[in-house]
Amino acid sequence: MPDKRPEPNRPELEWSDEARRDAALLRALEATHATPWPSDCPLAPYELRVLEATSHGLTDREVAVVLGISHETVRKYQKGIQRKLAAKNRAHAMAKALRQGIIR
Repeated sequence: MPDKRPEPNRPELEWSDEARRDAALLRALEATHATPWPSDCPLAPYELRVLEATSHGLTDREVAVVLGISHETVRKYQKGIQRKLAAKNRAHAMAKALRQGIIR
């Protein structure tokens, strides 16, 4: 015979700011793995993953955590992205990548 006891009242889960940020990091990680490689992309694979993660609003340190690389490596890739896209700064690189269809 199945147990017919009522379920105890469970309060709504309250997410801390840290938990929300962790969830955002995980979503960004999933997005960087799901991005198809554009055939005419001038960027190296890791540069593309760094650009994708950055497009989700992550800082360089957060991108480093998500991709499992050092903060300095992320900065090196950011500079390479800007150079390859002939961008003046990160925002300009992001705008050019969006216009060229490198990221969505």
